[in-house]
Amino acid sequence: MDRIQSSFATLTSKDFTGKRCFTCHHNTQTLMTFSDAKRQSLVSAEEFSTFKATNIDHLKSDISKDRITNSICSDKILQKILEANLDPDSTTPDQVKNLLAKSNDPELSALTLKQIEMLGEVGAIHGDISTVGSAFNALAIAEEKPSELSSEMIRYLLFKQSKDGGWTPEETRRVPSEGSRFHSTALIVSALDKLGSLDSVPENKKAYQSGVKWLLNPSIPIQDLQDTAGVMMGLAEIQHSKHLDEASRKNIKARLKTLSESLTKDQQKNGGWIQKKGMEPDAYATGLALVALQKAGMDPNDPVYQQGALYLRTTQLKNGEWFVWSRVEAQFETLYLINDPPSDGLDAETLKTARKFQAALHKAQNEETLAQGKTPEPGLKLRDLDKLRGNPHAPNRDPALVAHHRVHSQMISFMASNYATQALIPLCGNP
Repeated sequence: MDRIQSSFATLTSKDFTGKRCFTCHHNTQTLMTFSDAKRQSLVSAEEFSTFKATNIDHLKSDISKDRITNSICSDKILQKILEANLDPDSTTPDQVKNLLAKSNDPELSALTLKQIEMLGEVGAIHGDISTVGSAFNALAIAEEKPSELSSEMIRYLLFKQSKDGGWTPEETRRVPSEGSRFHSTALIVSALDKLGSLDSVPENKKAYQSGVKWLLNPSIPIQDLQDTAGVMMGLAEIQHSKHLDEASRKNIKARLKTLSESLTKDQQKNGGWIQKKGMEPDAYATGLALVALQKAGMDPNDPVYQQGALYLRTTQLKNGEWFVWSRVEAQFETLYLINDPPSDGLDAETLKTARKFQAALHKAQNEETLAQGKTPEPGLKLRDLDKLRGNPHAPNRDPALVAHHRVHSQMISFMASNYATQALIPLCGNP
């Protein structure tokens, strides 16, 4: 129980809940954890309600109906520009307006020149279906009722659905979660089941059924643990849905059984799981595997589950979290560097600029905190993580990539902490 409580303290700390944008790793995942905790009476209904309200308010302030509409229009316009063999970077608003005037799409042809010019100012959704799908899932977890916002999210997701019925992350493909079609499709299908108004909106039900069919298709290769767990958790959420016929329910039951048996066999000798072949066991993979197995029907008292839980208990840090190094070796994100500049590896001028922005940001955050009558908290910084856990990066590596890798490791570690906590919640009565 103490381990769960220390994890809760980490998951709700200001360092993690004060992010500037709504994210799957900090918001949806934690909402899911606290929803599980409420069902087990580990947090009160009042505590969950307060936490839920904070996250949903954050979601609605960041992912507005206008931003989603803007994203749909921007994608449609880009498609038209490419079809006309024009260069997207040099195409002017006037050219776009003339191009759209010939369009059969009423949403595009009705755009004024001013609206076209404003598209960039309103701002599109960063992270495409990964962000919108996660936010849509958060609304479902929070048991929100259908609204204009959820309807616009559905319109966006249907616009992005692939012809084969699945959903493919396009803008961000950061592994593990954002690199998995199974994970993305499962999130969206399970949310559609709850918030899609499937009985009254035929196109939503058609998209839902196509997504379910895709998840059940055994001919689509599963690449790693994230894929396996994605299918299992998505199908487990809807296996008793009133929107499915009896044949679909039987197929779901059979697929869950097959995947559960396969995932059980993948457990390593130390009780953990690996993300993919060639890697060592870690808390992210182990927590995710246990959550998937439990949702698919495994008894938490099963020896397999108990061994996995023991692995998580022995790898939890003193501050309540679990740490996992990211396997991403991708782009460097400047804003993250500004928010949490590393103390090493940067030239003096870059470091000076980063610290200047960081100081201004922290000053603004502290002033806001003081105005609310609260005491500012320093929060956990990436450079502190380096000191605590050691930095495995070679000194001759690109410092930008090193900084990005540390930032993404923090994100993955936060998700690992959520999955590990979700896995341990059913065992909270055990020592």
